[in-house]
Amino acid sequence: MAVDTRYAEDPDTAADFWRLAGLSDGPVKEHLRGRIICAWLPMAHRLAARYRNRGETLEVLRQVAAVGLVNAVDRYDSAVTPAFAPFAIPTITGEIERHFRDRMWTVHVPRRVQNLRNRPPCESRTGRAGLATSLAISPSTAA
Repeated sequence: MAVDTRYAEDPDTAADFWRLAGLSDGPVKEHLRGRIICAWLPMAHRLAARYRNRGETLEVLRQVAAVGLVNAVDRYDSAVTPAFAPFAIPTITGEIERHFRDRMWTVHVPRRVQNLRNRPPCESRTGRAGLATSLAISPSTAA
């Protein structure tokens, strides 16, 4: 019994992916790649909407999801995976989760601690801005 891995709302881009794999780099390949990305963009936006209200705007999440979609289209091999959606969904959600991991604080950290993390090393030790004159050895202390 064959397993259907397509979702009902998926665009039919299987033929486009086969054609994309056979093309060499050039304007025709870029146009076809863009057409595939545009066809799957609504799915990426739906995945991004799952993560709204978590400290990031929906527009930023949509952009991150679009980056994940572009990565999925570039890495997809139709000979290995018969349907694109089961490959693309983890790739897109992984890109969104990577964005949260890299750009957002996972726990509430006090602003004072966040500011300490962003200070240069010499400033955090002395509590003052590290000026070149305070870091240089003065002639009176060098002797």
